[in-house]
Amino acid sequence: MVIGRFSRRSVLLGEGVLRWPPDADPDDLDKVGTDLAQTVGLMAEGNRWVVFDPALEGRPVALCATITALRGPVLRWDPVRGIGPRTPYVGESVQLGAGRLFRMNPFGATGTGVGTMPADPAADAGDWLDRAGLYRVHNHIVELHAIPCCSRSAALPASGTGR
Repeated sequence: MVIGRFSRRSVLLGEGVLRWPPDADPDDLDKVGTDLAQTVGLMAEGNRWVVFDPALEGRPVALCATITALRGPVLRWDPVRGIGPRTPYVGESVQLGAGRLFRMNPFGATGTGVGTMPADPAADAGDWLDRAGLYRVHNHIVELHAIPCCSRSAALPASGTGR
């Protein structure tokens, strides 16, 4: 979901190149909830992973990325979902997911991945993060924000791409 300037108080989680964990298989539903495919990470300057602060862990948030600089896309077209990389614009904000914030360790250090778990993971088996939004921001330099909200359904209003 593309959103404009944040209208709610947001918390900056970090800035860097937005990445998905290596070898993640989002189509393996047996691993949903524990699979690292449900998280993103940020590669900061000096090729070091951003370690996310645990302060918001477990709280309902909308996870949003704002493009600060463009880089070339590295993902291939996904024929199953019918999505592929499209060039965003600097300043564009994309909601990646909404739900309870959690951290994982996909990049070799504690807390280097962050994602959102929906209120009912069993009912929402599959992608917890918006894949179209992820394709839009993957490999670009972003500011990653958490915007406190009441629930997944009370996240930010739809105003563009995504689900």
